[in-house]
Amino acid sequence: MKLSRVPVLLLCAGMNLVAGGQEFTAGVAGGGGKGSSPSALAHESYSGPAFSYALDLNEAFQFSASFMPRHQYGLTYGSYGAGAQWVHGAPSKAWFVEIGAELRAEHAEGLTVRAPNQPLVTVSTDLVRPWIQACFGYKGFIVPMPFIHSKVMPITKLIVSRPLYFKGGEGDQGALREGINTPQISLQVGIRF
Repeated sequence: MKLSRVPVLLLCAGMNLVAGGQEFTAGVAGGGGKGSSPSALAHESYSGPAFSYALDLNEAFQFSASFMPRHQYGLTYGSYGAGAQWVHGAPSKAWFVEIGAELRAEHAEGLTVRAPNQPLVTVSTDLVRPWIQACFGYKGFIVPMPFIHSKVMPITKLIVSRPLYFKGGEGDQGALREGINTPQISLQVGIRF
C-alpha cells in the first residue's frame, strides 16, 4: 500500500467510528429539456444512472455526495458533487426528509447542425455551481416496510434537485447550458447501516 493512501484510510475509518450511520443508494435520474433558446440543444433531455452516499454527522445533519455518470438521451450529461443536508426523521422512523445543498461539477455535450448538408458538430460545456435538493425517503425497497428494526435496512429515496443559479449565453454553448438548467428528479434504492 502506498504511504500517501494511509491518511485517507485513517480519516475514513475515523469518520465511520464517529458517524451514527451511512447510506448507499443507486437508481435513475433525469432532467433537461426546458431552455428558451430556439436551438435544439436547449430542448434536449438526459436520463441514466445515479448514485448517492450520505454519512451522519450528528442527529440532524449529514455529509452527502452524488455521482451521475455519463447520462445519454438527447444529450450527454454527467456530474459529481458533495455537500451537507439537514435530516428530519430519525433512522429508526419509517420515513425521513432531507433538505440540503451540494456543489456540483457538471459536463454536458450535445450535437448540433452548423450548416445545411454538413456533418453534426459536438458542442460541450463545463460548469461548477451550487444545487439545492430535497429528498423524501422511507424504509423499504420501493414498498414501505415500517416494521423493519435492524441496523442494516433497505431504503428508498425520491430526490428533486435544482441549480441555485442559471447560466445561458450566446450560441450553441449557451443553448446547451440553458437545457441543463432544469430540475433533476431521481428515484433511488439502497441500504442504511
